[in-house]
Amino acid sequence: MWGTGPKQAKVMIVYDAPGDLEDRNGKHLQGRPGKILNEMLEAAGIDREQCYITSLVKCHPPEGRAPSKSEAKTCKPFLDKEIADVKPTHMLTLGATVLGALSKKAKITELHGMPFDYQGITVVPTFSPAMALRDPTRLPTLRKDVVKLGHVMRGDMPRPEDIHWRVIRTLKDWHEFIEEFKKAEVFAADIETNGLDEHEEGSTKVVETGKVRKKLKEVVTDAAVINSIQIGLDNGHNWALPLQVKPIEITYEWYGPSKANLRQKLVETLVELSEGKICVGQNFKFDNRWIRKLYGVRFHLSFDTMLAHHLIDENSPHGLKEMAAEFCNAPNYDIPEHLKQGRFKNASEERLFYRYGCLDVNYTQQLYWIFRKVLLKDPTQRRLFYKLVMRAARMFEDVETDGHFINLESHSEAKKKLIAEKIDLLRQMNKMAGREINWNSPQQVGELFYKKLGLPVLEKTPGGAPSTDESVLLRLKHKHPVADLLMKFRGVDKNLSTYIEGWEKLMHGDRLFLSTKLHGTVTGRYASRLHQVPRDPFIRSLIDAPEGWTFVSGDYSQIELRIAAMLSNDKRMKEIFQTGGDIHRATASIILGKPPEAVTKEERKMAKAVNFGLVYGMGWPKLVIYARDNYEVDLTDEQAQKFRIRFFELYNALPKWHERQRRCVRAFGQVVSLSGRIRHLPGVNSSEKGVRAEAERQGINSPVQGFGSGDMKAMAMVEIHDTFDPKDLRIKGEVHDSILMWIRTSRLKQIIPRCKAIMEKPKLLEEFGIKMTVPIVADFEVGAWGKGTELKGPLNKAIDAYLEAL
Repeated sequence: MWGTGPKQAKVMIVYDAPGDLEDRNGKHLQGRPGKILNEMLEAAGIDREQCYITSLVKCHPPEGRAPSKSEAKTCKPFLDKEIADVKPTHMLTLGATVLGALSKKAKITELHGMPFDYQGITVVPTFSPAMALRDPTRLPTLRKDVVKLGHVMRGDMPRPEDIHWRVIRTLKDWHEFIEEFKKAEVFAADIETNGLDEHEEGSTKVVETGKVRKKLKEVVTDAAVINSIQIGLDNGHNWALPLQVKPIEITYEWYGPSKANLRQKLVETLVELSEGKICVGQNFKFDNRWIRKLYGVRFHLSFDTMLAHHLIDENSPHGLKEMAAEFCNAPNYDIPEHLKQGRFKNASEERLFYRYGCLDVNYTQQLYWIFRKVLLKDPTQRRLFYKLVMRAARMFEDVETDGHFINLESHSEAKKKLIAEKIDLLRQMNKMAGREINWNSPQQVGELFYKKLGLPVLEKTPGGAPSTDESVLLRLKHKHPVADLLMKFRGVDKNLSTYIEGWEKLMHGDRLFLSTKLHGTVTGRYASRLHQVPRDPFIRSLIDAPEGWTFVSGDYSQIELRIAAMLSNDKRMKEIFQTGGDIHRATASIILGKPPEAVTKEERKMAKAVNFGLVYGMGWPKLVIYARDNYEVDLTDEQAQKFRIRFFELYNALPKWHERQRRCVRAFGQVVSLSGRIRHLPGVNSSEKGVRAEAERQGINSPVQGFGSGDMKAMAMVEIHDTFDPKDLRIKGEVHDSILMWIRTSRLKQIIPRCKAIMEKPKLLEEFGIKMTVPIVADFEVGAWGKGTELKGPLNKAIDAYLEAL
């Protein structure tokens, strides 16, 4: 099916492949996708009748599937011929498949709306209208990208050359900048570094960089350095302060003969003058960590545009360039990688580097005013942002600067032990296989399991091959011992590669440095590599506290079930928690029909799987899988069906709560947590039933997870952080429902009870107007992570017993 439209059209629109409707009608982009595109083209001032429309793949793929890479590659020459014949000046590409055919950088989620050149044609990539109908979160972005095409065609895109930017090189430049900086009420800041690790140490040398400017020199280093600091002011002026490249022709009279002293004084002056001003940054936790590490000072971050956008729209990308393109109509102004690291071949490359940094602060400043206006319209969101999100961002600057203490002796012993175990497991498995095979190759493992050993094929991969993933191995381990050995091997190999050798790359001395993404999930919970650490005490206990300190973990007990009880107002669940009962034992007692005291440890474990599986309304088929994969509890289909019926008879307010949330999602396309965090769920309007069902499911669990394991835990963390002197307590991070800390050993008895009180009732609950109707309980463990001592019974007595045992 060839393209249609004027043969000399200025605009060519390319989508992936014709569907059934297009195939039958002989016309491109029909049905709802075509209608949506027509509306967007009209809004952008583009006449569809004047566009040449074609598809990359010329035939309708069977069964309505997306075209394969080989099909796209085969048809690409036909598209190139059409382009050569039509000679458009601009192209709109719809979907990742078409983008991948025209650009090696094929990430549509990152490149949408970013114009690029293809054979002299300006291409604007965006999402497919059909895909946006399936995932309505993409519809606003698609609309903005099409509008951008109109701007590009009319030539009214802002140009990087149009912004005001200057490099501070002379004393005169410095004084002019300082005078403007003093008058500013709001400023945006950004640094350019030569890497991602501010703790990196190495050698440094200065070399001449060319004949263009004899004075121009380049610092070549593998040590961590800040190449420049950019400051964007609220008068629209943007300044770059070089910190590495010579010459900085500021007289040394003020600061002494040392260039290092000069840099130190310049940075200190910036920070000192910034006091009382609104400091805006993009993911500025990173920048402040570097400034603090290399210069011992930091800006007081007031507003982070990345975190503000995450709160406003958790579903969209939060990168600066993506947001600048979407909200500021910014062009693509990226620069080569070697310039990002501060390596210049000539003076013009150096200027490009500083202009790049100034563009960053220019758009960060613009985004501040846009997002601030949005937050001002919603007092609840504004309160959440300023009183919690930004406080947490500033707290994590301290957390990440400190790092985690690793017991190096235990780390070395663990490495030797895992290597020995891996070698032994490989020997045993190869013996069973009758030859050496690559146990990390799904193909070779599949051939052994399903062809040689004749094991049953339980699942298949999306590509149609027999699966050998963990869920399958759990079911096969009773049929052949090699499956059990392979599970153990994968665990050992994962621990060795990720948590022993992997950590070594992130360690400096006995400190492990990990970052936390405060925008890491759509529900509001954080994300970090710490979350991925297995519960195995063998690995976790490598993280400890240095001499004089004790590693302490404060863990919220059954927080999700408690929040669910409160939101659903289920009387039986609330009664269990209000009377200090054990909800897992209570559930086991009812669904098994036996007295609570007769419930065994294994039966309680089974009830735990039932509680956490069904609290959000999971169906019985998924319960079977959930119990098996997460708790190693085997339920028959009959048991799962029976337990589900009895569970909702026992906690009969839960189904009503589930339905209320579903109705809310269908009516408003969003739900709101107790802290006021909004979970936008446009998928409820999807053309696909499965996507709509998933949006409704998210409407049930997001307010629980986002509040309990997210905002409430963060409320406790910032209060603990701000309450105690860092000489006595240091927050080390969080994992799931836990807050990790170092507490001075001599102060355990005074501090732990106060931490427990804060975790169970942080002050921000009252400030946010949240009244808890079920008690929140925090349990504590002291000692190396995962191997610590649980503080059971009266807290002070338990702490005394722990201290006496030391």
